[in-house]
Amino acid sequence: MISSVDNTLTFCDGSYINRHELEFMFEQDFVNSIFNFAMTFNSMNLSDDEVGLFVAVVLLTADRPGVADPKLVEHYQDKVIEALRIQKN
Repeated sequence: MISSVDNTLTFCDGSYINRHELEFMFEQDFVNSIFNFAMTFNSMNLSDDEVGLFVAVVLLTADRPGVADPKLVEHYQDKVIEALRIQKN
C-alpha cells in the first residue's frame, strides 16, 4: 500500500519504508514511477472485485514469452475484460 499523505510504502506484514529511504536504495525516477502509478491506480477507485479482475486481465496477456496458445489466452482475457466492464457499470 502506498500513501501519498505520508509518502510511505507499507508491506503486507505492516512494516513500511518512506519515500526518502526508497530513493536511497533505488533511482529517484524509479521511485517516482512507483508512486505515480499507485496514485493513478488509486484514483480509479476500484473495488476489491474490480482490482482482482484488473489483475487477471494483466496476467492473461497473450504476447508474453512462453504462452503456448495465445488465441486461448486472448479468449479468456476478453471474457475477463467483459466481466470488468460489467462490474464498473
